[in-house]
Amino acid sequence: MVCLGISIFIWFLIVLSKKNMETIDFPIIYGKAPSNLTLTNTPDSLISIRLSSTGFEFINLKYLTRKKPIAIDLDDLNVQKEGSKHVAKLSTSEIEKRLIKEYRLSKELISVSPQVLHFEFASVISKKVPIKPNLHLGFEKQFQLSDSLILKLDSVFVIGANESIESIDVVHSEFIEITGINKSQEIIVGLVNPGNIEDVRISESETTVSLKVEKFTESTIELPITVNNKVGLEVKTFPEKIQLTYLVALDDYKRINTEMFLIGIDTTDNLRKVNKLKVKIIQYPSFIKITKIEPLEVEFLVLER
Repeated sequence: MVCLGISIFIWFLIVLSKKNMETIDFPIIYGKAPSNLTLTNTPDSLISIRLSSTGFEFINLKYLTRKKPIAIDLDDLNVQKEGSKHVAKLSTSEIEKRLIKEYRLSKELISVSPQVLHFEFASVISKKVPIKPNLHLGFEKQFQLSDSLILKLDSVFVIGANESIESIDVVHSEFIEITGINKSQEIIVGLVNPGNIEDVRISESETTVSLKVEKFTESTIELPITVNNKVGLEVKTFPEKIQLTYLVALDDYKRINTEMFLIGIDTTDNLRKVNKLKVKIIQYPSFIKITKIEPLEVEFLVLER
């Protein structure tokens, strides 16, 4: 068994000492493109070098040596304009020299693949679009927003190739859910790259959303119905008044008066073919939230003049 083991070991050394041809792959990473251009194609992610060397050296290269990615700075390329496109080529011979020097490749080089790396760019344009918050808000009892959401930054620029950004009309914020809200506050929200498109970027990464929150109380007011005489007929409604229930912030409660409201009826229908008319809220204060109108429809009588 000892002799057999020694024989196998010697055979193994003889095999490894012989010259072989092997292919070694090196990963490629690409750096930042020129500021006025964006990369539109997908260049090769590997460069393959075919070598003639001994098995010992291949084992060292393939399994014992950590191969660092080859970094290529796109900003250093010689970009040429061809029609509506911008193109560039990079010979891998320069990369080959770098690899030979870095990994001390004294072996016989057979081939490099690919021999040329191809790049296509498009001109970068920018487009201003609004930000849309993506929030789910839950309030404690009687608390509500007293005003619409206020964004510190309400729009951003999307930057990329024209064909990539032409369909982008809005940038959404990241989804955030908040419960138990009982006071005004500010929330910092991240912005989502629209469509997660790699060659599209946005000018800002976040914005601040302000929530103006107040405690509301419910109240009811009795309001007369105003009939629009432009219809050319004199109309009397039954009842002549409605009950309007609304929510109002405690700070605004005393501001409410009947002069802030205007209640009408919908006279677009043929009055001789309907029995009831819908109540219309023509005017009301912006700082209240209407919760109930009673009745929603009223009977009416057309009077002869």
